[in-house]
Amino acid sequence: MLLILSEKLSLLASNMRMLPFWVYAAYACNLGLMAVWHVFIRKTAGFTVFMPSVIVLAAGIVSNIILARLIYKGIPQSLLMPLTVAMGPLIAITVGTLLFGEPASTARLTCLFSAIALIVIAGLV
Repeated sequence: MLLILSEKLSLLASNMRMLPFWVYAAYACNLGLMAVWHVFIRKTAGFTVFMPSVIVLAAGIVSNIILARLIYKGIPQSLLMPLTVAMGPLIAITVGTLLFGEPASTARLTCLFSAIALIVIAGLV
């Protein structure tokens, strides 16, 4: 099992070096839009406040368009989607902790990073 995982990780590392710069830039934009979504979703008041609702919807749509274009251009979906799923909760907890003063206990962070590690490993196996 560990041998298979190490082979997958080395293959991933060799593939990551061959990706053009625009892939990293597009994925960074996608993560930025996810952060915008997490900041403004609280301000929508259940999608009853117009402008934050428009921002959340636009960020979600553009973020998904970026993911779709990356997959269309040949970035493996089996790599891209687990990374995106793993980054979502991390961005949510970071935004909640830094901007909204939510607690970040050691147990909560340990569970979060363990879950992210499992998602990434599951995507590689």
